[in-house]
Amino acid sequence: MMKKHADRPSAAFIAASCCALLLGSASYLIGLFNAEMQRNEKGFHGMAYALALFGAVAVQKNTRDLMAAGVIHGEAPLPSEE
Repeated sequence: MMKKHADRPSAAFIAASCCALLLGSASYLIGLFNAEMQRNEKGFHGMAYALALFGAVAVQKNTRDLMAAGVIHGEAPLPSEE
């Protein structure tokens, strides 16, 4: 049996976050599809949005990994300080 983490968000928060992400992405893509721009401009804006999503996920994962290692709370030294 797995231990439940105290730092884990509730199921309601996770569901609300997923709904907000899906609704926001769908609205952005519909607006981009209906925009009066050239196709190369639409592609640029779409790729910028995808890169921003990737960056946000990468920062969250890195922060979570550092918290798990205890680096953020000062419990463990940074990897370069070892």
